[in-house]
Amino acid sequence: MQSCALCLKEATLCDSHLLPKATYRLIRKSAAQRPVIMTPKLISAMDLQVHQHLLCVDCEQRFSRAERYALSQCCRGNGFCLQALLETLKPLPEATEPLPYPSVGHDVDIDALVYFSSSLLWRASVAWWRMWDRPFKLDLGPKYQEEFRRYLRGEIGFPDNAAVWISVTSRKKPELACIGPHLHNKNAYYQYEMQVFGVRWSMFIGGQIDAIVRRMCTLRSPERFIYVSESVEQMVIRGGGKLIGTARTAKNVQP
Repeated sequence: MQSCALCLKEATLCDSHLLPKATYRLIRKSAAQRPVIMTPKLISAMDLQVHQHLLCVDCEQRFSRAERYALSQCCRGNGFCLQALLETLKPLPEATEPLPYPSVGHDVDIDALVYFSSSLLWRASVAWWRMWDRPFKLDLGPKYQEEFRRYLRGEIGFPDNAAVWISVTSRKKPELACIGPHLHNKNAYYQYEMQVFGVRWSMFIGGQIDAIVRRMCTLRSPERFIYVSESVEQMVIRGGGKLIGTARTAKNVQP
């Protein structure tokens, strides 16, 4: 028996994944090969999954609904629900990249999408994870780590000093790529990002978040803005390009 990281109760822990297990299955099904794992030292097609015993059964199930919904909205190779919805809407007039689309009143569960991204961010901060030979862990600090834990437990609302922007790629056939939670920028506040199959979540945390970032938050704005941006796909290309320049590419990676 160990302590569950979310509810803090003693329990038999499940084998919890950082990125949903279903993402690996979808990549194998769509690409007809094992997922390509990219690290600073090696690029290889392998069935490596980032997981460890972290949550009890009840807390694992608490996360599962938002995970299923989020993955249903991302690109799935033969469909992209969130992109299809935005194609029926109009962005704010005279807006520039990234284009904000008001989604309020339409068939999209923003709360579930934000909960999903928050669960990824929090999981990455409460334990050391290992990607092949590379251990990693995000540092949210004890204050925000605890606030996100309580939010995910349903004890409090989304943290006051946090904002989230959800962006969808403008590319019609995006790469089926996942980028785990990572620190993207640090100035007066922190900006973390993560990406799953054509959808990017940018999480801003800190007491000095820009007023415009707060105003345009996907969760808190009355319009519930979702963004369309070319930079979503560029994030995959840019990150992969950097690793290709430093890592060894295994022979089992298809060109």
